[in-house]
Amino acid sequence: MRSRGEVRWLLWLLMGALLALSAAAPYVVGPTPSPYGDAGTSVLTFVVSLLAITAAVGSLAARESLVRGIASRAIDPQNPQNEMRILRTLLGSWALCAVVAWLGAFLAWGAAKPPLAWPYLVAGAALLIFHAPRAAVFGFSR
Repeated sequence: MRSRGEVRWLLWLLMGALLALSAAAPYVVGPTPSPYGDAGTSVLTFVVSLLAITAAVGSLAARESLVRGIASRAIDPQNPQNEMRILRTLLGSWALCAVVAWLGAFLAWGAAKPPLAWPYLVAGAALLIFHAPRAAVFGFSR
């Protein structure tokens, strides 16, 4: 049987693979049949940027609430009853990191310009690395 830490790391790596898949998506799927013009791309970039920022801040807020709960001892990471709550919060944070990357892939597909996705992919990857399930931060034991 795998320890809680190993399960969290496996799920984190799975989310990283999903994020990596979003890097390849604009190149594999190909551009939209009728890409937006420059004006449409600017508007789409603005809207996607707002959504990506919202997802990024949401992931940080979820992690911060979890870390504060553990630090104030309101959430005991050693208690099996809190395991699902912690895992659910971590999965939500990681999913929001992938959402940031997939929004970039959507923008690249809609604009028919795959390089437009890279800032979103880098931001999603940086957030995912920041949200890694480190024992020093979350007090997990094996």
